[in-house]
Parts: sequence; C-alpha cells; structure tokens
Amino acid sequence: MYSWEKNNWLRPKNQEIKNLDIIKQIYNLASLAEIKKVKGHNGNLGNELADQLATGRRKINVK
Repeated sequence: MYSWEKNNWLRPKNQEIKNLDIIKQIYNLASLAEIKKVKGHNGNLGNELADQLATGRRKINVK
C-alpha cells in the first residue's frame, strides 16, 4: 500500500486496486500499530487468530 500511495494509488499498468477504500483506511491507521506482512498458515499466532476470525471459526465476545 505504501508504493501504491507513492504512485497516486495506482498499480503497475494502471490496474485497479481492489477494496481501495479499505486499503486507504488501513493506511491512515498504520501509524497507530505495527503492520507486518507474514506468511499465512505458517504458525504465526496473530495470523492464525485473524484467519479464524475471518472464516467464522472463532467468535469475539463483546460485553
């Protein structure tokens, strides 16, 4: 996303960036947290929990 921002939110060959509205929100929040790319399904606890949340295998209890 950082290179997309530098290129006026364009991908190579002017290809569309899918979910650009969400990507821009994440970009604007990036200063509040560390964003680190990790290989999926490789035992990274945070990634595994995020996958479980995304696929509905885990629920968040909100009180």
